Parts: sequence; C-alpha cells; structure tokens
Amino acid sequence: VARIMGREIRVTYGRGRADTVFGWLRWFEDAERAGRYPAIAALGALVYALSGDERGATRWASALPAEDDAEDGSDVPDTAYVLRAILTRGGIAKMRADARAARRKASDPDWLAAALALEGFSHLWDGDSGRPDTLFARAAAAGERFFGLPAATNALAGRAVIAIDRDDWDAAGQLANRSLEISGEHGLDRYLT
Repeated sequence: VARIMGREIRVTYGRGRADTVFGWLRWFEDAERAGRYPAIAALGALVYALSGDERGATRWASALPAEDDAEDGSDVPDTAYVLRAILTRGGIAKMRADARAARRKASDPDWLAAALALEGFSHLWDGDSGRPDTLFARAAAAGERFFGLPAATNALAGRAVIAIDRDDWDAAGQLANRSLEISGEHGLDRYLT
C-alpha cells in the first residue's frame, strides 16, 4: 500500500483531488504506519503543508527521521528536504540552506525543480533580485515534466516579479502568461496551491 500511495499521491494531488489524498493519509495514519514509511510521512507532511495545515504538516513531519539520525541521509527521502525548505522554520537563511540541501540530494528532477524555486524565493525575499532569476530559470527548465510543473509555474511567476522590479513589463507579462499557459495546459487550476 505504501508503494502504491507513494506513486499515486503526487498524481492525485496534482490533479486537484486533495480530498482523496487526505482520505488515504487518514487511513494510513489510523493504521499507525506513518513512522514505518519515511517516504509516505514526507509526502503526507508536504501535502498538509501545501494546503496550509501547519498542524497536519508537523504531525506527519514528526514521523520523519531527523537529519542527524541518518548518518548518510539514505533514510531521508528527497521530499523531506523539500519539505524542510517549504516549512521555512528558522527563517529565510535556514530555508535557503534546506533548499540547497534539497537540490544536492534530489535524485528526482521534480524535486530538483522545487528545490531550485525555493532557493530562488529565499534570495528574492532577502532582497536579492540577481541570483534568484538564474535559479528560477533553472527551476522552470527542470520542471517541464508534470510533477515539476507547479514549481515551474511558481518559478516563472518569480521571474515575472523580478522583471517588474527591473521595470521590464513586457518580460513580466510574457513570463506571467507562460506560467498561466502551463497551468491551463496541464490542469493545474485544480492543483490546491
């Protein structure tokens, strides 16, 4: 069941069926199995975090091995590194460090896109508009597959913000429109975040 859920949660959530995913997660949690499957715990925490449920995200994240507990990091799924960056616990500098760790550890290109976008946002929120544009461009390119598309659309929106800051409204419009096109082409309008 854990293997199937690990494969299907991203697809189902990405297609706007968050209620279905939450039902699966409740079933898994009721069976008291979250701690036995770090990949499911990380996905559960991520889904709750993306939906704005901090308590749910914290509850599921507590089932993950701590960074220090896994000597070589092999017990920590890629999703956990991205999750740590999304949760931004410890401020922007910690978010950036977590996003960099996610980028280094990501074996899945979809999580690479998310890590690059998160690192870009950490720089942007810190007042740097130079470095994030490069990171956002890389995130948009890395996120061309379905699961990376939400990160790609966010990265394009981030690039649009930077273009606005540079008073380049034509580029901002093109970037924002491309983000919206991707969202429309792939049904991301049903994607909860």
